[in-house]
Amino acid sequence: MDIMDPPPSYQVEHHDSIPAPEYSDIPRASDITLPSDPHEFISSPHCKSFNWKYKSSHMTIDFGPRIWGLHTPAYGLGGVIQFSVEVNGVECRADQITATLEGMLFSPTTKTVTFLHQEIPQEELSLHRRNSFPQREVKDFSVQIPSAVELNGSSTPTPPSFLRYYYGVSCEIKYQVKIRIALPHRPWSGDETKIIPIAYLPKSRPLQPPVTKIPRPLQEADGNILCPEFDSSDHTTTVKLSPSFARSDACCAEFNDAVFFSLPSPATFTSGQKIPYLFSLVFPSHPHLSALYAHFAIKVTLVKQLILHPHQKKKHHTHHSFSKAISRSRSPSPESHPPQPVKLENKVACGRPKYQSEYKEGVYILRGWVDAGEVGKESSWKLGGVASQQYVLRVSIHPPDHLLDNLPTFEHECAVEIMTDECDSLQRELHSMGGIPTPALGLARGLISESEVDYL
Repeated sequence: MDIMDPPPSYQVEHHDSIPAPEYSDIPRASDITLPSDPHEFISSPHCKSFNWKYKSSHMTIDFGPRIWGLHTPAYGLGGVIQFSVEVNGVECRADQITATLEGMLFSPTTKTVTFLHQEIPQEELSLHRRNSFPQREVKDFSVQIPSAVELNGSSTPTPPSFLRYYYGVSCEIKYQVKIRIALPHRPWSGDETKIIPIAYLPKSRPLQPPVTKIPRPLQEADGNILCPEFDSSDHTTTVKLSPSFARSDACCAEFNDAVFFSLPSPATFTSGQKIPYLFSLVFPSHPHLSALYAHFAIKVTLVKQLILHPHQKKKHHTHHSFSKAISRSRSPSPESHPPQPVKLENKVACGRPKYQSEYKEGVYILRGWVDAGEVGKESSWKLGGVASQQYVLRVSIHPPDHLLDNLPTFEHECAVEIMTDECDSLQRELHSMGGIPTPALGLARGLISESEVDYL
């Protein structure tokens, strides 16, 4: 047995070594201490260099610390916008500085829609002077982002910041704070305005935990499955899929009550988790059909749809076109139809049944799931009949190509609602953040990354 040489010894030269830092409970002047209350972090004098600061000719605007690592100040559901305006170079009264919170939707289809316009009040006794030379006046503003907005006679939850580019169509939901200072003593320069873009990223949660597994279907005493009565469960809804034949003269009697699709109820799920589903194939008189459909193309696709309602132009008749309007009224004209909404689709995820079991001859149960996108990135929203983002599960069952003339296909769509977070995470989040609502940072990742269309 060979004897191995010992490893070489290393000697550390103490004069070149870096001494270990001394630890103490008392912070030094250069250390940054985090307060126990997160709200005090905004006013900490050591953190001013990390704040969102914007400047104009006569204003220095401070929106507080850069907490979330985004390109703009971001706020969650029920978030409070707090900022200060420091006036320099001019003297002005408190009422000469105004601030407005605005929310707008930009799209070539719907034009520009302003759905939020709210004055931001100054905090009481907010006028104070900075301890500097020369002294400068500072005014503090604060407003809570409304949880709902009204548009076209309907109230909807305030939609998140949104940006999508499709081929020939774009849609953007934008929030901004507009700060204006009146300069009455300088009429030649006019009023001064500064616009600060912000990101509103509200989290959404289901009211109750989603069902993660669909229960076993009901059965009679003789073993027959009761698929039409499967929706008697409080947490499951079952729909019957209608057959569609390529030939109009094909017989469809044995296919009318044969294929069923089951989903949890309510159909509300969390982004990043799995959406379970269940197929029931009931062909007791033709067991070969159950085996055929079970082993071929069964596909479930989660589709994200952006729906934009075009702006309907109103017709105005002037005295110049009065004679033309009379001539048109005498001749029959086709009825004017309102413009159809524009629907743009993105494929989020796709899945196929994972498990299969045969209850009896000709009766198959197939289980599976489809992913609800990435964690925190998907969210359903709507805005007053102008725009909305919704999700649908698209189900398709196709026989082999050489049997398309003789066997039907089954297709179905059902709407589902996607939330950003789990139902029981709100109190835990508020407790850990000292009452500050956390923005849905996953929605911020989707502002730019999904700029192209996935064709289905």
